[in-house]
Amino acid sequence: MHNKYLFLSEKAVEQIRSAKDKDELGNAISRALGDLGFQSFHFSCFKKDKDELVYDPTCCAWAGDFFEAYRREDWNATNPLLRRSILECNTFAWSAADNPTDTDYQRYMGFLRDGGIQSGVIVHVATGNTMSGISAEMATAQSFSLDIVKAVSIVTQAAMMRAELLGLGKASAIEESIAGRLLTATQLEILKWAAEGKSNSDIATIMGMSKRGIDYHMGEILRKLGVATRIQAISTYFGQR
Repeated sequence: MHNKYLFLSEKAVEQIRSAKDKDELGNAISRALGDLGFQSFHFSCFKKDKDELVYDPTCCAWAGDFFEAYRREDWNATNPLLRRSILECNTFAWSAADNPTDTDYQRYMGFLRDGGIQSGVIVHVATGNTMSGISAEMATAQSFSLDIVKAVSIVTQAAMMRAELLGLGKASAIEESIAGRLLTATQLEILKWAAEGKSNSDIATIMGMSKRGIDYHMGEILRKLGVATRIQAISTYFGQR
């Protein structure tokens, strides 16, 4: 990841993990995505189905009239971007400038353009029997670099973690995640404290261990998760990279 986007990702995680309630979380997500150039977003975490995912967002910066038009025209039934995100369960960028032959896609792009949205990035995360994700949008049609897509994914993971800690949603059991399958109980606890912004020295004090021991375990966490930094390790916490 380019240094610029690594810096913005780290800044975003710091802002999000400092949120003390739902409003502060929404503002932190908005600032983080705004730094990446996005004008609006929709964030939901730990929802049981696609209707709850869209119509009951955890935090949302869609205009009210756009949201009402979306609901009134029942786009959830045919939204091709939502369908793709659920079927493929991945992260992808899209643009109204794309020209697939799919009729639903063309109709939906027209609806988005009328609502002032022309491109964006969607992150979909399957968490056991629930689904979570962010849709970040821009008012202009454009392509997105892999760094921007990765940064939105990191914002999503950080927002999911903070939302759960704030009681805004319940994740699947940690044992179902990548971290739960690879890390020891001690390493999971260290990762949880790291996600809360604690330094290795802080974690050593909290857990009654030596800093040298925490340093060792942090190195093992990075190795097992196949990442290079604490930020990247934190972004895998609920099982998606």
